[in-house]
Amino acid sequence: MSKTTVCNGTKIIRFTGEVFDAVSYVIVEDNDALIFDAADSNKMISYLNSSNIKNITLFLTHEHFDHIFMADKLRNMFNCNVISSSECSSRMQSSKGNLSSIADVLISMNTHSEVSGMVTGFSVSAADETFDGKCTFEWHKHIIECHCLGGHSAGSACYVLDESILFSGDDLLPIPVITRFPGGSTKKFRNEDIPLFESLKNNISLVFPGHGQPGNPEDMLKINITPDKFRQ
Repeated sequence: MSKTTVCNGTKIIRFTGEVFDAVSYVIVEDNDALIFDAADSNKMISYLNSSNIKNITLFLTHEHFDHIFMADKLRNMFNCNVISSSECSSRMQSSKGNLSSIADVLISMNTHSEVSGMVTGFSVSAADETFDGKCTFEWHKHIIECHCLGGHSAGSACYVLDESILFSGDDLLPIPVITRFPGGSTKKFRNEDIPLFESLKNNISLVFPGHGQPGNPEDMLKINITPDKFRQ
């Protein structure tokens, strides 16, 4: 499944995973692709092939298996530079760190469907470039501002494109964010993630989350400022 959104003149193509419901976002310029997350989407691979893509810059929002699933495949098929937080890079190299070792259990809990044997534990090679804290990258005259987070997972990060488009991963969603997976922290989500998103929201035109539909930052913040006892 894919859907195109044009935000502030930038065409962003959204690909939803075929087994998981994680999302990849693709921006193409001059046969190069900028991608946020590597969901399990063969349609994304087909699109990249049909678009004659030569180079890919892949930013990962965090280390969980549903967001890194296609990372090594993209590396094998294209000239692909993978960028993530240092913690994400470290954790995605083991099935325990990226949670693929317990994927079946997690999927069953969250979708109430039987997926036994559908996902086996796997690892992904280390990122080609890593960062800590806050930094910026440039891609085809676009500026990507990176911010490390700590609520949903230890290796989480969000990305602000051209000061106005937020790729939030799983730390800001149109549903309450889960902070109790291994490596997550409700305390960091409250004390660090939410204040960061509050500081960014006035400049953000649209949020592109790791699951669900793009939306308004104010609306997503309202959903996620809930009592801790209701947080998964």
